[in-house]
Amino acid sequence: MAALPRDVDSARRVWLQARASSEARAQPLGGLTPHGMAFAGDPGGTATEQRNHRDSRVNFLALVFCLTVGTAALPHLLMRCYTTPSV
Repeated sequence: MAALPRDVDSARRVWLQARASSEARAQPLGGLTPHGMAFAGDPGGTATEQRNHRDSRVNFLALVFCLTVGTAALPHLLMRCYTTPSV
């Protein structure tokens, strides 16, 4: 009983603080700053933010493609070491 608010105004103030805290934790990524997001920009934002989001996604796909092609080419390079008399 000692921990409960004494009047309606203090109860409302406690409730509003708890609600604000819960809403902050319910934000996407738990309220992390935008640098914690997977891609830069905002897909639902302004034209510049949409362009930044699209460009960062395209850059990610280009990186994945380059890593895939590089990994696929690696066995060919390794076999050349075994087919020559000396490195």
